[in-house]
Amino acid sequence: MAAVLTLVREAPDPAVYFPIPVRNLVEFVLARPGLLPALFDYLASVKVTDPESVRAEVLDVSLRKYPRAKRYSRVVRAELWRLLNSVYALKLPGNKDPRGVVVEYLVFQSDRIGNRHEPQYVKEYECSVRWRLPNGQTKRLIDSKATFDVAWLSDISFRGYECKCQVAPFVSWSGGLSSGARNKLQFMQGTVLELRKLGRDSRSYLVGLDRSVEDVRELLAAENFLEIEIVDGDQLELLLA
Repeated sequence: MAAVLTLVREAPDPAVYFPIPVRNLVEFVLARPGLLPALFDYLASVKVTDPESVRAEVLDVSLRKYPRAKRYSRVVRAELWRLLNSVYALKLPGNKDPRGVVVEYLVFQSDRIGNRHEPQYVKEYECSVRWRLPNGQTKRLIDSKATFDVAWLSDISFRGYECKCQVAPFVSWSGGLSSGARNKLQFMQGTVLELRKLGRDSRSYLVGLDRSVEDVRELLAAENFLEIEIVDGDQLELLLA
C-alpha cells in the first residue's frame, strides 16, 4: 500500500481543547450571525485584563454601532455579555489568550469554511499534513514542529488557517517580522508549495479580527510570503454569516 497524505491532530479531543465557555459563545453567535461584527470589535479591542466597566461600555457601543446587532432583544444581549465574561475569566495553559481560541473555534466549527464534498475530505484543528506510511506510522510533509490552528484536506484541495485575535501584533515586531511569525509562516507557505507540487489546489490564511491589515499584507509581500493570504474581520464575517 502506497503512502497517502492525511491531517494529524496534535491536540486533545475538542471537548478538552476548546473550553466550554468558548464553545458556548461561538455556538450562540453562529446561531445569531447579526452579532458577529459587534463580537469582532469587542474581542479585537478589549483585553482580558481590562476592567469590567470598560468591557461593558465597549460591548454596549459595539452593539449599538451595527444595525443588525441592534435588533436583538435585551435578553440576547444580556446572554452575550454573560458568555463573554465566562470566556474572559478563563485561565488557559501557557497564558494562551482565550480570544484567539474563540477565533480558532469559529473557523473550526463553521460549516461555511470547508465542508467540501470531495474525496477523502477531513477537517482538523492543531494539525499538520503528514504522510501515512504503509507500516501505520506517519511522517510530516514539512520538517517543522509547527501546526495549523485549523485545516482541511482532500484528494483535491487543502486550506490551512492560523487564527489570531489580531494578526498585526502576531506578525509585526518593531516594524519587522517577528521570529515566531517567521517560523510559522515558513511552515505554512512550505506546506502549500509542497502540496501544489503533488497536484492539490492549496492555500493558507492568516485569520484575524483586524479591520485594516494593509500594512501586514505589505510586510508579508516584502518578506516574500506571497502564498499566505489574510482574512480580516470584514472577510471573516462574510464567510461565517
